[in-house]
Amino acid sequence: MDGLVSDLSRTPSEVRGKFSSIVNKKRDLFNKDMTKAREQFGKIQKKERDEFTKELADKRKAFAKTKSTSDERKEFYDEHESKRKDFYENQKEKRDQFEADMRDKRKNFDDYIRSKTDEFNQLHRDYTKRFDENKKALADQKKQAELKKKQLQQDLDKEYEAIRKQDPTILGPAGE
Repeated sequence: MDGLVSDLSRTPSEVRGKFSSIVNKKRDLFNKDMTKAREQFGKIQKKERDEFTKELADKRKAFAKTKSTSDERKEFYDEHESKRKDFYENQKEKRDQFEADMRDKRKNFDDYIRSKTDEFNQLHRDYTKRFDENKKALADQKKQAELKKKQLQQDLDKEYEAIRKQDPTILGPAGE
């Protein structure tokens, strides 16, 4: 920000535009990172679900090949169902925690951007004041230079007027 408001070569609107451009780039980058993190988390959870489902299916197939009593079957499938519920509850808790972390990151980023924008707005007000003062000073200098030039021209005109009013001296041929 200091670089944006250090010299007075840009208009205040150009400075504000440059700051907005920087903020938009940072916001886009942050959003891309958030999207990437969400996709990555989703892929990991899907992989875990697929592995878990395959593991349970393999256990069911292996159990189905054995002779078992109805009590053993009931106990196996109850345990199976309990593992499934625990797994999906755990997945939901991980998702909820992930989303809470993402909301915190978003809030922190928004707070950071807001504070930087407030800081910039203060700097921009000061810059605008300095820019206007500098512009006025340059205009005053230009006006003073024009007045000085005009005064010099008037002084020359006065000197010339005095010379012009004198009778002309007729010069004869050389050597007379």
